[in-house]
Amino acid sequence: MTKIMGHRGARNLWAENSLEGFREVLKLEAEGRGVSGVECDVHLSQAGEVIVIHDATLSRTTSGTGDVRALSPEARKAITLRDDTGAMTGNHLATLDEALDVILAHPSAIFFIEIKSDDDHKPYPGLAAAVANLLRARAVDPARICILSFDLSVLSELHEIAPEFPLMLCIYEKNAQIYGGLEALLHKIDGWVAYAAFHNLYLETRFDRVAALRAPERLTVWTPNSAEELARWIARGVAYVHTDRPDIALALPGAE
Repeated sequence: MTKIMGHRGARNLWAENSLEGFREVLKLEAEGRGVSGVECDVHLSQAGEVIVIHDATLSRTTSGTGDVRALSPEARKAITLRDDTGAMTGNHLATLDEALDVILAHPSAIFFIEIKSDDDHKPYPGLAAAVANLLRARAVDPARICILSFDLSVLSELHEIAPEFPLMLCIYEKNAQIYGGLEALLHKIDGWVAYAAFHNLYLETRFDRVAALRAPERLTVWTPNSAEELARWIARGVAYVHTDRPDIALALPGAE
């Protein structure tokens, strides 16, 4: 069965990467089934906070401006999140520690944590370690976690310092080319990266090539949102579908 994950909580239903979105998406049910978990994004501030937000800058999704990395804890707490229409909500900009409070309150919920790059598209020094250290400090069962990145060097670091946590590489044209092409990259991650993830449109034209090297239950797609797209990926038996519309996905056969 394909597991349904709320992408950035479920950004078409609630403010993306919000605690409200995480809480509400985990309540969703259809046809007697609920979502399997939540995906979020994290950045690192100079104050050492692991902050739950997609962009390296604040303006698109929050009431703030400037770089996420420059935020003090006091400034972060004063910032509120926008919904997908741009309207302000009652949600504050949260930390990963706060997000864990929400996820761990649901005993079976899975949490996918994407480690983002800074505003220069470079890995944050110390972010991978900060995430791993927090998960260990909270005694989170590794079976409930997957840590993902577009940057293979970040996953290599995590594999070395925290091998207990499953990993997922997000693959697109640019990083595939860096490693000599799609097939070469899939061979490179075989045996130590649990899942390969693709945008659904990218994988749509390459599915046979990818499935010849990696079984569907080791694949993930983001972000099919229509019933037609969702049904197609569920029928293919991929491990996870990350969607902004988990409410639609849950009503389809083969989802859990």
